Amino acid sequence: MVVVAGYVGLLAAVGMYAEAIKHRIATTSVELGPHLSGSTSCALQNGNIDKDGTVGYALDISNLGGIDVVNVSCLRNPSFAAQVSGTLAGVAFLASFLVHYLGLRSVQWWVSLCELAICFAMVGIRTLSSRTPIPFVLSDCVYDTDLRSIGVIRSAERKTAKVIEETLPYDLFRSVRMHFGIRKMGDKTQGDAAAALVATTLSEMDSEKRQAIYAKLGLARCQVQKIRLNDSAYVIIHCGGTALVTKEGYLRPARPLLWAQEFSLSQLANESLIGWCINGMSRNAELQQLSEFKVSSQSVYIPATNSLVDWWLRSEGSNNWEYNGDNLQWSGALPLGVLLCKLAMDTICDQEFKAELHRLFRSANANATITARAVAKDFLEALETFPG
Repeated sequence: MVVVAGYVGLLAAVGMYAEAIKHRIATTSVELGPHLSGSTSCALQNGNIDKDGTVGYALDISNLGGIDVVNVSCLRNPSFAAQVSGTLAGVAFLASFLVHYLGLRSVQWWVSLCELAICFAMVGIRTLSSRTPIPFVLSDCVYDTDLRSIGVIRSAERKTAKVIEETLPYDLFRSVRMHFGIRKMGDKTQGDAAAALVATTLSEMDSEKRQAIYAKLGLARCQVQKIRLNDSAYVIIHCGGTALVTKEGYLRPARPLLWAQEFSLSQLANESLIGWCINGMSRNAELQQLSEFKVSSQSVYIPATNSLVDWWLRSEGSNNWEYNGDNLQWSGALPLGVLLCKLAMDTICDQEFKAELHRLFRSANANATITARAVAKDFLEALETFPG
């Protein structure tokens, strides 16, 4: 009886823990419209795909001509109820295991031997079933890497990108990238301070001059919206704000990109925001370089275009957001500064967010290092001489 009671307790504890995990998972659906067979990809990370994004789960060819609905699950921050239920489940599991173990010590030897045999049999079944390949139809449409991200891409070119110099029409947004769930973006950097200084100076410029700068860099729209009323969860959406500064010029996706990400209000003061501008640079088959934009900064290291394309933008799995935000802080400082300026000048922006943004500007003006101020000055001078 003690053995059975302990075993039932173990099952109940596992069920409690499963319920606690369910409270931390948020699921949303993304509908992809009709597309051509073998020409598009749905970017959704799966555990069976390695960090280099090699071909993994392929979409069934029979579904490619219709509308695909993809379910995306992301991990929420643990609530107090989820933490309490998880702790209780852990305590119940330990207590049940102790009762079950003491019961096995008091019964005949063959009962323990039978349970051991059942455990070994289940291990064998689990091993065989996990190694059995699931058949998938081979096609050019595959699930690519990056957890909590959806985007339509060309899978054959997702690991390499070419840089073009010619100017393409930059007014029609065909690519959409959305990141679900609030993600850590790393500690504040000097690049963030330089971006805030750039935003402060730009916000004091004449309106027509600011609009000319937005047009030069391709920033069409930027907006912040509160998405949950019961906490400080927001989403930033921008069209054309994705870019990097390189030694050779201003690097951006050749095809305009609409990009969105969830964030919390506390991240403005405590974490790096460089990722708002640089994380959309991956997965672009073509990148456009504006060679007319030149930054003659001797204060910091700004990487060359080739190193960015060949390494930093090759795979989101190999270089995570926190790592990129730190190593590419100076390359992303100018695009971020322009983005923050546009948000600060938005008259319909959420007032709580706007107040936090202005606190960020004041903090940067008071505490920025000499290096950050020098870089901000170099960027502003480059914008002044950048031909439109």
